[in-house]
This record gives sequence, C-alpha cells and structure tokens, in this order.
Amino acid sequence: LNYLRSIQLASTDIQQDDTKSDDAVQLLTVHSAKGLEWPCVYVIGIEQGYMPHFHAKTPKDIEEERRILFVAITRSEELLNLSFCQNRFKYGRKFEVCQPSMFFEEMGYSIE
Repeated sequence: LNYLRSIQLASTDIQQDDTKSDDAVQLLTVHSAKGLEWPCVYVIGIEQGYMPHFHAKTPKDIEEERRILFVAITRSEELLNLSFCQNRFKYGRKFEVCQPSMFFEEMGYSIE
C-alpha cells in the first residue's frame, strides 16, 4: 500500500510539473494520465486477464475496461503503440501463455 501511495504522489508531481523535457520518458498508469497528452504513447499489456482485467465479469465491468483503454489510446497526439506479450512469468515465477485482448478484434485488428 505504501508503494502505491508513493507512485500516486509521484504521478501527481509529474502532472503539476510544467517543465516538460523533450527527451524524457514518463511512466504512468492510465488513470493518472487522464487529461494529459503526449506525442508518443505506448500502452503495454493489452492481454486477456489484464485488459480487460480478469475481475471484470459483467458487461458493465467490461465496458469500464473498454473506457479505460480508450482513455489510454486518446492520450497520443502522433504515435500510438499497443502491445501484448505471448507469454510471461507471472510474479516472476509462474510461466503463463497470454492471449491478446478481445479489444484488439473490436478495434479491427486480426492477430494470429
């Protein structure tokens, strides 16, 4: 919990800092990026179980996850990169095969 609070405080500092550097990378959560824009945006981890999150079970929950992804996508002014991984080590230990998010198909992308 302390870690999450420190990240939230750090992201608040980024939003309030008017001195943007052209050669800096900012790592943010989608929630903290709301209302901000950048020339290039990379949205990573767009996989089933992550986006939409595995806790999202109802149509209302899925719609909220879709809205959150929309917020991330609309932060980009020029370049948008959406990515997923084919497999990962969950919590650094358990190997897991990943599937692209259902949202890719909804956006018209065919991923094989």
